Amino acid sequence: MSWRAMSEYPFVRSALLERIDLAVARCCVFMKERLIVIRTWSGIALPDMYALTTGGLMPATPIALGSCGPVDYIAATLSSVTLEAPFETIDLRSAYGLLSEQEYGIAGCAAQLAYWDQTTRFCPVCATPTERVTEEWSKRCPHCDFRQYPRVSPAIIVLIHRHGEVLLTRQPSWPPNRYSLVAGFVEAGESLEACVRREVAEEVGVNVDGIRYLGSQPWPFPHQLMVGFLAHYQDGNLVIQTSELEHAAWFQLDALPGLSPPLSISRRIIDWYLAMQDNPELPFPVDPY
Repeated sequence: MSWRAMSEYPFVRSALLERIDLAVARCCVFMKERLIVIRTWSGIALPDMYALTTGGLMPATPIALGSCGPVDYIAATLSSVTLEAPFETIDLRSAYGLLSEQEYGIAGCAAQLAYWDQTTRFCPVCATPTERVTEEWSKRCPHCDFRQYPRVSPAIIVLIHRHGEVLLTRQPSWPPNRYSLVAGFVEAGESLEACVRREVAEEVGVNVDGIRYLGSQPWPFPHQLMVGFLAHYQDGNLVIQTSELEHAAWFQLDALPGLSPPLSISRRIIDWYLAMQDNPELPFPVDPY
């Protein structure tokens, strides 16, 4: 079945491995945090279990992901081995645009679950080896009954604007001339809006008002949920947090620097804000995943 046909089906999540036909399930298998794919004449594709096993690749205990119509999906990890054609590995970020949006979203879900599976092998309370729970994505300690669920770390990301300008920042590890939005993790006991105000004040020294929720995006690097906002500059002078940022500046809308790739919600927010200058009623685009 082609991905064109598969995109007609919604992705239905399910943790029930007994409902998965493992013999033909499509596989999101990670080796050293890189996704194993098959190189074809038209690009790359996720392998199914038949292709993996006939190629001599035996992934560890699979995790059920769900299905798109008649096609089932699993996540798994594989010990480091030498791959031969047509198999190869690819960084998940680099797979954006090479896989369909639906396929990329499924691979992102798989990456988070594979990471969770690898990092929850022992109970954090009593150090007993954990057991998977069959009816949901969780692990149980057979000794003290403590349960662990896939970790999701919420983080805000915010476009700060004033008349004809937006405030952009850059981290020293980014490619030259790449800028993005202020972002940061939500702390314990903190609302999303309070996090926006705190992170903006800490990172660039200004105050904002008119905070408006836009949308969110799962960010499987390794387990964030990015929550996007728009905020209006209120007052204050730019003073950057040098432990986090290399530079921050106000940019005219017609003279923006290099931006994050289209994969990120940061870029979606900026592109939407630019388009909104000609159409103030333009809704923020729905996340495709």
